[in-house]
Amino acid sequence: MEIRRDLYVVATVGKDGHVISYPKGGGSSAPAYIRAFENLKSAKRSQARLGGTVLRVVEFEEVE
Repeated sequence: MEIRRDLYVVATVGKDGHVISYPKGGGSSAPAYIRAFENLKSAKRSQARLGGTVLRVVEFEEVE
């Protein structure tokens, strides 16, 4: 599946380079969600608050 727009996520990456987890957003009364951004600047701003690494999504796989 082709990606036509940039998408960035904030993730926790282990020493081996694999994603360990995704810092979750949401408040005490809102469901948790993975932080994803169309703008690199916004992703870096979130990274400054949450820690972790900004990753650019380069591929999607459709699941059934």
